[in-house]
Amino acid sequence: MINGKEIEIVAKKIHTDNPGMTFQTATKYAEKNIINRKKNQTILFIMPINYSYTLLNQIIKDSNVSLKIDKEFVEPDPSRKNLNGKNQKLQIKKKQEKDFCKSLNLFYSHPLGILYLAGVARACGFKVEILDLHKNFCEMIWNKKIKHESIQSFMYDKIKKKILLHNPVLVSISCLFSMASEVAHDVVTFVKKIDTNVKVLMGGGYPTNSPKETLSDHNVDAAIIGEGEDAFNEILCSLDKYSPENYFHNPAIATQQSLDKKIKPIGDKIKDLDNLPYPAWDLLDNPISYITGTNRTRSYDLKEKRCVSLYTSRGCPFYCTFCASHTVHGRKLRLHSLDHIFAEIDKLVKAYDINLLLIDDDIFNFNRKRTIDFCKGLIDRWGNRFEIEFPNGIYIPTLDDEVVGWLSRAGVKDVHIAVESGHQYTLTNIVKKGGLTLEKIKKAIDILNKYDIIIRNFFIIGFPGETKEMIRKSLQFAADLNSDWTSIFIASPIHGSDLYRIAHEEGYLDNSKNDKNKLENRHYLRSTLKTKDFTSEELEELQYDANLQINFINNRNLINKRYDRAEALYGDLIRIYPDHMFANYCYWQSLVGQNKLKDSKIIEDKLKVLLKNPINIKYVKKYNLFNKEPFSSFLSKYEIESANVETLVAPKWQLM
Repeated sequence: MINGKEIEIVAKKIHTDNPGMTFQTATKYAEKNIINRKKNQTILFIMPINYSYTLLNQIIKDSNVSLKIDKEFVEPDPSRKNLNGKNQKLQIKKKQEKDFCKSLNLFYSHPLGILYLAGVARACGFKVEILDLHKNFCEMIWNKKIKHESIQSFMYDKIKKKILLHNPVLVSISCLFSMASEVAHDVVTFVKKIDTNVKVLMGGGYPTNSPKETLSDHNVDAAIIGEGEDAFNEILCSLDKYSPENYFHNPAIATQQSLDKKIKPIGDKIKDLDNLPYPAWDLLDNPISYITGTNRTRSYDLKEKRCVSLYTSRGCPFYCTFCASHTVHGRKLRLHSLDHIFAEIDKLVKAYDINLLLIDDDIFNFNRKRTIDFCKGLIDRWGNRFEIEFPNGIYIPTLDDEVVGWLSRAGVKDVHIAVESGHQYTLTNIVKKGGLTLEKIKKAIDILNKYDIIIRNFFIIGFPGETKEMIRKSLQFAADLNSDWTSIFIASPIHGSDLYRIAHEEGYLDNSKNDKNKLENRHYLRSTLKTKDFTSEELEELQYDANLQINFINNRNLINKRYDRAEALYGDLIRIYPDHMFANYCYWQSLVGQNKLKDSKIIEDKLKVLLKNPINIKYVKKYNLFNKEPFSSFLSKYEIESANVETLVAPKWQLM
């Protein structure tokens, strides 16, 4: 029998830590907390490396490190010592010339989904450990501290240490995208190999959209479908009597046995978001390293970025063809109250002195009044403390002068806007971007420019039903927009999206390139669709050329002599890609345009070094830059003529 006074004390503590939660909910958690705390049990969360092995192979190659992918991995012999700092040099390959335009941006995000579940586990009375293999991998590659022969041995070693040290009763593995599914299943295998008795859950976009594939791995005990907090809570509090049959009543908990019973998996959608425990940032290993270390942000003015990710809402009411977010979060927009959001921000300010907010909503500014009230509340409480970014983009139709003005005052200096296509038929009938017109896009960009906000556009090419002429007009529209940057993606058929369904039904999936079209190898820079209108190769060449033409050769900031903005953009890009020849060239132009001659001379010298790579000389010739400064000063006629490439007379989309 639980003491009522003890329940009240624990409930008050939970409510104080989660002020948006009702006291009734806090009391329910308190009852579970008291029971489970006595068991002294640990839950381990694992974030796998969030790339496919194909992409990891490219990252390893680009990084010039000696690390292999070992599909036949077995546990290493403990008598064989790992490499240490003394022979670390043996692990770094001789540097190879690489094509900077094909490099991938290696970055890690805040594992917000795991942090929400960690908050639930703690409120329920469990100890919590988090292993972020993705972040660990990024840091290992950046620092070139390679202590393992293969990615598999790296993961196995990290997992084994955590499990042996903390002896978890449950391991919860996050797999956000199908692209990372092969890596995630390897993580599952390693967990079960180390401890055959531990229960293993998998959650995220991949198991939600592919439960059959997920559970065909018999090392996965259960998959959580949709939003995980309630289903996870149920599993946590019944671990002592775990049995698949106990969850047949809940379609958000899928098991092989429930699939055998023909129980259709249906995802949870949390109705009252304010009743959830806050994300448990303090349970991360070294939370400050996440808050100051991520390279996902685009901040320019802050001397030290101290950023957090947060959701103010879940769900999106639209039916964009390429998107599968609705399978996890639904199409009904559910909102946190502003009081709840401000309480969360206040906790983070006090704990970590944050100054940058990454709002990860699918459609933050759908309600213009709420958007304005959020900005006003933020300013009233914290003045000009914050910069704000929206990595997933913001909703164009509500970007009128009043909304943009308040966003600017609240700290928005850089926005992503999801244009998707510059052809109206494609936008309306193929992408199904409800209510968006090309005129609304141009008007929103004019207003954002009025407030001196840096504008980054999202475009997608290669949809089934999109002709070459539609793509040509879309890319020309992108080139003509008065924006700072245009990210051009290739339509990728993600499981759960209408695009995947259409591509599968119509036979558009391109199986011609070995395992290129495998579920785990689909991503936004690689085409896996082939229709009567275009081939995969044509799309990739178009995307490749359009990126260089729009963002570098004919960049609007350089054309309009907005050299300070160009300096900020290209300086940020060089931070990520220091050997990017075009980024350095455009950065040099921005410095010369501001008469920063000393700084420009440093970049000029760097360009000379970069041109020792014959691939870069080919780019100079291909894009007709050899008669322009600074290249004309240090490239000979012989070097240009020897470059085996034709000079383009116009962007490729204009030549289709």
